[in-house]
Amino acid sequence: MPNESRESLLEFPCDFPIKITGKNTIEFQREIMEIINQHIPEKKRKDYSEQLSRNQNYLAITIVANFNNQEELDSVYRAITAAKTVLMAL
Repeated sequence: MPNESRESLLEFPCDFPIKITGKNTIEFQREIMEIINQHIPEKKRKDYSEQLSRNQNYLAITIVANFNNQEELDSVYRAITAAKTVLMAL
């Protein structure tokens, strides 16, 4: 039912890592930074890292941020997975 709240396995607030993978292009990096800037206030960001694939064709970006509830986390995931340059988000 639409009005039922979903139970989460996470206890909020919590720091949660999001890993985003795409081709190693400036467009991918820009698009992810736009999403991060729109959805995660700077004071809630805990860590940011990048890891290139062995042949440097792909880039994995990991952002760790503090989320107050499941809706905040879901909102970020929806924006990330809607991005054209994103191949995978975990």
